[in-house]
Amino acid sequence: MHPPDTTEPAQPGRAAPQEQVAPAPAGTSTPKPEPGAGEPPLPAVPEGVLDVQTLEVLRRVDPAYPPSSRKRGEEGTAVLLLSVAKGKVQEVAVEKSSGFPRLDEAAAAALRRWLFSPSLTGQVRVPVVFRLE
Repeated sequence: MHPPDTTEPAQPGRAAPQEQVAPAPAGTSTPKPEPGAGEPPLPAVPEGVLDVQTLEVLRRVDPAYPPSSRKRGEEGTAVLLLSVAKGKVQEVAVEKSSGFPRLDEAAAAALRRWLFSPSLTGQVRVPVVFRLE
């Protein structure tokens, strides 16, 4: 068995999940709990859905910034809902699109690999910010 992947803040060229608080290297977004300038605020977390900021994540996988999205200057925030059973992500759904399907898919692919405490079963909301700098 491999130890949990505790991927730290995004590396250059990667998107950063919004809940991370450590400073990100140059070329990535600086994760913040509030939306970026010019973006509408995120809606309140729906009843029965857990906010990722309140949970222990055993393994985080940062989404890769798709090269074609980087070339086109695509940025945005995708909000995903994870269905989690016994700490493992079972399904991923886009609650709010970033406005770019490639970014939404990159976020979903990474979050499918997340791992939570084995006692967690339920829905978890995760905002992912894609920002070019």
